[in-house]
Amino acid sequence: MGEHVKAMVEAEQAIRYDPNYANAHVLLVTLLYYAGRPEEGLARIRKAMQINPHHPFSYTFHLGQAYFILERYPEAIDALLKAIDCNPASERIHVWLAAAYVRWGELEEARWEAEQVLNLNRGFSLQRIEESHPFKDREDLERFIGGLRMAGLSQESSLQR
Repeated sequence: MGEHVKAMVEAEQAIRYDPNYANAHVLLVTLLYYAGRPEEGLARIRKAMQINPHHPFSYTFHLGQAYFILERYPEAIDALLKAIDCNPASERIHVWLAAAYVRWGELEEARWEAEQVLNLNRGFSLQRIEESHPFKDREDLERFIGGLRMAGLSQESSLQR
């Protein structure tokens, strides 16, 4: 809902109650990179992975997102590929991979990922992505959405040829 500070206070309170609750750290990671503080998010996701070394794929996904926001695209791609290995049917991982590949200059891989997104969800739309990713910094959102457009995804949820 765009209330980054309020949400972070709630997540930090959960962590104060239980500092070893790794999922609370992961929630805070997401809030931090949406709030424009991806470096702090990166430190938190590493902490969560340390707390829960047998973490689910979503932790690696969030690691990839943090690297993307930091414009560390090779590391983002590496993390996202590890996440997709665990959950190949995850639309959201393919979405982030498409954007990361574009930003790294790997357009063929980006278009393949965009095709996977549409195979998983024919109703995919960039408008839904824009509405569901509450980035405080408009540049972060534009870098992400712009990457998806360059991969061939559009508002009309069909691959541009």
